[in-house]
Amino acid sequence: VKEAEELIQMAKEKHLFLFKAITTLYHPHYSWIKDHMDAIGDLKMISCIFCQYSSRYDLLKAGEVTNVFNPEFAGGSLMDINVYNLHFVVGLLGRPDHVEYFAGRHDNGVDTHGILVMKYGDIVCQCTGAKDTWCENHVQLMGDKGYMNILPGSNNEQEVHLVSKIAPGESVKLPENQWFYEIQ
Repeated sequence: VKEAEELIQMAKEKHLFLFKAITTLYHPHYSWIKDHMDAIGDLKMISCIFCQYSSRYDLLKAGEVTNVFNPEFAGGSLMDINVYNLHFVVGLLGRPDHVEYFAGRHDNGVDTHGILVMKYGDIVCQCTGAKDTWCENHVQLMGDKGYMNILPGSNNEQEVHLVSKIAPGESVKLPENQWFYEIQ
């Protein structure tokens, strides 16, 4: 917190902008998703999965603790991988009513994988993040009239497939790399 406050003060003094480069927030499909959520009816659940086997996980298993698995550097899956899922959900729904985190931990206490559950009234959101496994990543928004499937996931909404009982189904896909929008 102290370092963040120092950066904020420096940015103000120098008349600069300071922001976290979360790709989700700048991706054009994120706005499209927000604009088309009514087509799935009443939102019931969101499932976000972002798992990426870390190139440094084998080092951790061999006893070498690198920064991404070091608690002193805010290492672990929640702060590195699952944060994209959190930004995705909180950007859509705001502050949750209830949050609970279930984590698998290494001996040094850092979370190598975990599932964060957020509740917004009756809406249940699950954010799965892992640095010690890998799978097909995606986001799915589920409502009583349809769903949206977002590929390859919360950090890069390259493809969005909308399936709805009350609106025509639609798919959108962008050829540009996710970094294009962040830099733009």
